[in-house]
Formats: sequence, structure tokens, C-alpha cells
Amino acid sequence: MSIATNDNFGSDFDRGKGGSGVIEVERKSDWDALNRAPFTFRHHLENHPLFAIPRLVNIAESAVEKRGPRNVYVPDDPELKNLPWKQRLPEAVRRIEGGSLWLKISQLQELHSDYRDLLQDILAQMEDFSGLPLRRTVTWAGLTVFIASPNVVTPYHFDHDTNFLFQIRGEKDVYLFDRSVVLEQEIEHFYAGDLMAGKFREGMIDKSGVFHLAPGTAVHHPPLAPHLIKNGDNVSISLSMFYADRFLDERARTYQANYCLRRLGLGPRPPGQNPFRDRLKSAAINIFSKSHPKTQDDILYSGIRRVLSPRRSANRIVKRALRGAG
Repeated sequence: MSIATNDNFGSDFDRGKGGSGVIEVERKSDWDALNRAPFTFRHHLENHPLFAIPRLVNIAESAVEKRGPRNVYVPDDPELKNLPWKQRLPEAVRRIEGGSLWLKISQLQELHSDYRDLLQDILAQMEDFSGLPLRRTVTWAGLTVFIASPNVVTPYHFDHDTNFLFQIRGEKDVYLFDRSVVLEQEIEHFYAGDLMAGKFREGMIDKSGVFHLAPGTAVHHPPLAPHLIKNGDNVSISLSMFYADRFLDERARTYQANYCLRRLGLGPRPPGQNPFRDRLKSAAINIFSKSHPKTQDDILYSGIRRVLSPRRSANRIVKRALRGAG
């Protein structure tokens, strides 16, 4: 069964120009922990002109004009909501200094070639440090920038991707939790579409490590590693660089199949316990995934959405197929 991937994505990355010295490595052995444990490193983006606020606002305004607001998140503030986008973005940035809000510009690499070149360079460096053929296995990668007010807290959650958070301006504390605190059912619900399925519980803070980020430092978040983030007393600009690969996408579809099985009253085995059954489950969901996905959302969720749609007979078909794969 073929894997749903963005076919053009890998070939574009193969044409990357190689590392540009964005990441500074003191101990290359740290990268042996990639995807298994968090670690910090230094970078050289803290004074990069691509992340000056006027440049980011211009990029966001251009994106909204050409593509609509899908790449830009601005708080659902009543006063901001009534402003035209041309005024809304600068006004949101002005309020960030003294307010309690944040804004996000997603998929920067789609908005200007300078960010795509930067993404290629970072990924090439990471491939060199880790010794892994990342550009051959990546199904999706991207850059998202966050601009946030002082003392804003990003609530506890986890993500599908391999993630690296680069601090560019301001300071923050990143609380990264041991993967063992996450329940299997929480991951299943996450991959069924509930992006905040992870629940913070009493005593969990003791199972976190705290990483203080200042401009020029970054931290690696392994996939599905829960985290919460507390900004310091200054405006913060952070860059999230993330990627997913075939292994992560296949595991996601296995969790989606387990979600369906659990709804049928079964007790499915977690991914990793039976590789043969994992492949069957992933293949069952992949049947309904888009054959030519254009976004990461297509790769991850198009199959499970079709399976769970009450209007599709696929729901009944996949349930029958999955009963023998529990």
C-alpha cells in the first residue's frame, strides 16, 4: 500500500543548498537522541532580518491578500475582528507589547522563497548532524513563527511532528514532559482530530524538564512529547521548525485505526507491539486517505475524516476490515 505523501516535497528538498551555519553544534552526540529525548543547541537566527517584525507583518499581509487568512492566526478580539486585515495585523502587533495575546504565521516556506531556502538549509544541517537520510523520508516540513505578549502561557499539548523551537527575541521557559504521561486514548483522540486531547493532571509537572530559552537558543521536542510554554517579561518571537516522516505518518494511521476499534468496544494493542497488525491498520486507514495530498492536514486526517463521516459507507467497510486487526 502506497503512503500518502506530498510527491513534490521530497524532490524540492533534494535540491537544497546544504547547511548555511544556522545551527551551532557543541556536541554532535546530542543528535543521537533525535526523536527520543529533548536537547538544546545554539543557533544564529536571533538577529536575522527575516524575523524582524516589520518583515513578518509584510509577509503576513501579502499572504492574506493573495491566499486569504489561512496562514495567519490573529486573536479573536472583538475590536480587532472589525478591522480590515490591512489594519488588523499592525494593530495586533502594536497591542502585543502591553497586552496578553499572540499571533501566528504558519507555513512561512510557502509565503516567500527566502523562508523556503532557510528551511532547506536547516534540514540539510540536521541531516548531517543526525546521520539520518531525512530528505528522503520527510513527508512534510515547515516553518511557523509565533509573536507573543509578555507572560503569555501556551497550554499543555503535544504534536505529531519532530519539532525544534528557535528563540529569536525575548525569553521563555519550555516544560517538556516524559512521553509516559500520555495515555494511549489521548493519542487516539488527537489523531481523530482533537488537537488538545492531552490532559494535564495533578503531579505531572514533576515529570517535566524545564528548558530556558533566550535569543540564540533552541530546544528539540520529540514527536508526541507533551509541553507547555511560559513567556518571560518581554515580547517573544519564536520559530518552530518541524517535519514528519513516513514512520510517524504510518504510526498516526495505526492510532486512528485503534480509535475506530475502541469505538467498537474492542481493546486494540498500541503501535509497536505487533508490526504486522500495525501495517494492516495503517493500510486500512490509508485506503481512504487522499491519494495526492497537498497539505499536512491532508496527509494526517483525510483518511480518518472519511472513515468517520456518517454519510459514507466507508465507515461500515473499514470497521469490518479492522475487526480482525485488533
